[in-house]
Amino acid sequence: SVGARLALLSRSAKPDASLTAEIEAKGGKVIYVAADVTDAAAVDAAIAQVRVSFGEINGVVHGAGTLNDAPLSAKTLAEAAAVMASKVTGGANLSRALPPGTLDFFAVISSSSVVLGGAGQSDYVCANAMLESLAASRPDGLSVAWGVWRDAGMAARAYGAGERREA
Repeated sequence: SVGARLALLSRSAKPDASLTAEIEAKGGKVIYVAADVTDAAAVDAAIAQVRVSFGEINGVVHGAGTLNDAPLSAKTLAEAAAVMASKVTGGANLSRALPPGTLDFFAVISSSSVVLGGAGQSDYVCANAMLESLAASRPDGLSVAWGVWRDAGMAARAYGAGERREA
C-alpha cells in the first residue's frame, strides 16, 4: 500500500466506482472535482479544494482535449479556438496556479500528431505543440505524446472505433 491520493478534475467530475474501489482497496484515496480548466477561477477553486482534502499537491497530469476534425479552410475561428482551449488555456491556467518548482512533475498528454500530422487537425496539432512547449519550459515538465488508441479515448469516440462491423 502506497497510500496514493488522486484528484480527478473534469467538467463533470463523474465518479468511476471501479477505479475508486481499486485505489481505496490498496490504501489510496480518490476525489472527483468539477471544474473547467479553461476557467482560471474554477482551476484556482479546484486546487484549493484538493489542498483541503489532501494537503500538498505533488504532481499534475493534464489530459484534457477536444477533437473536431475538418480542413482548416472549413473551420471558423471559434471552432478552432474551441479545439485549442482545453489544452492551451487549460495548460496555462494549471501552470499559473501550480508554478514551476512547486511540483515533482507537471505532465501533459500530447499527441503523436505533433510529429506525424493529422488530416483536419491543424488546431489540435497546434494545441498539442503548445502543451509540449509548456512542459519543456518547466523544470518539472514532462510531455507524453500518445498515438491513436484503437478502442479508447477521443479518436475512438470520434471515429466509432471499437464498433464491430460485418464486412
